[in-house]
Amino acid sequence: MRRNRAWAEHERAEAAELGRFDAQRREEAERRARERQTEWNERRHREDQVRRELEERERRQRDEAKRLADDQRRVADEQRKQEEQRKRLADEQRRFEEQQQRAKSDADRRRIEDEQRKLAEQQKKLEDSSIASKKSS
Repeated sequence: MRRNRAWAEHERAEAAELGRFDAQRREEAERRARERQTEWNERRHREDQVRRELEERERRQRDEAKRLADDQRRVADEQRKQEEQRKRLADEQRRFEEQQQRAKSDADRRRIEDEQRKLAEQQKKLEDSSIASKKSS
C-alpha cells in the first residue's frame, strides 16, 4: 500500500452495523421471532390443509374420470354386442328368406314340371287318339 501512497485506516464498526445486537435488542428480536413462529406454524398448518384438500379433490376427479371412462367403455361394448346381434339376426332372417324362396322355387318348379308332364301326357293322348282315328279311318 505504501507504494501507491494509499493509507488504510481501520475504523471501529458498531455492533449494530455488523448485524450484532446488544442484549436488549437480541431479546426483542427473539420475542418477535417467537410471535412470528406461531404465525408461521398457523400458516404452515393452513397450507398443509389446503394442499390435502387439493390432493383429495384431484383424486376424486381422477376417480370420476376413470369411472366415466369405464362407463363409456362398457356402453360401447354393449352397443357393439347389440350391433353384432342385430347383424346375426339379419343374416339369419336373410338365410331364412332365401330358404323360403328356394322352397317356393322348388314348389314352383315341381308344379311346372307336373304341368309339363300333364301337357306331355295330353299331347301323347292326343297323338295316340289321332293315330288311332287315322287307323280306323
